[in-house]
Amino acid sequence: GLLVSFDKIGGTSTGAFTPVVNQGSGVYTTTYTGMVAGTAQTVQANVNLGAFGPTGTIQVLVGAPVAANSTLTITSSPVNSGTTATVSALIRDAYNNPITTQYAITFDAIGGSSTGTFGAVNNGGAGNFSTTYEGVVAGSAQTVRVFADGIQIAGLTASVQVRAGAVN
Repeated sequence: GLLVSFDKIGGTSTGAFTPVVNQGSGVYTTTYTGMVAGTAQTVQANVNLGAFGPTGTIQVLVGAPVAANSTLTITSSPVNSGTTATVSALIRDAYNNPITTQYAITFDAIGGSSTGTFGAVNNGGAGNFSTTYEGVVAGSAQTVRVFADGIQIAGLTASVQVRAGAVN
């Protein structure tokens, strides 16, 4: 005859509890699914709508980057040999939490016969990362890829092609 529920208080993390299941022998369970990364929340059990027993804390952290919620853009393609284009990525997890400092973000380019070099990666905050790509050898387009801690963010790609620069 008891009404058991769970509550979260304070903090900036958000998530949702599944319905409470009575396991018998006074054991009640729920599952918490984290959604928005933030600071820790206090979790408490409630019996008949009143706080009951000890409390605990739970914090939602940023998840793995996903291409579906991320973007990759290049300011100009083709780029002339000897000139640069800006490569920008907005990287988010499955719940649109921005990747900030949780992962080391890097870029590379593969395929095609064009070549170029990347500059240092700038973390602009709120999931925004950028670098420069300087065209070196003219040729067919390359595929630019983004990595988080050395693991490619599958599906997050763009193309860049280098063409001949000014006569020297």
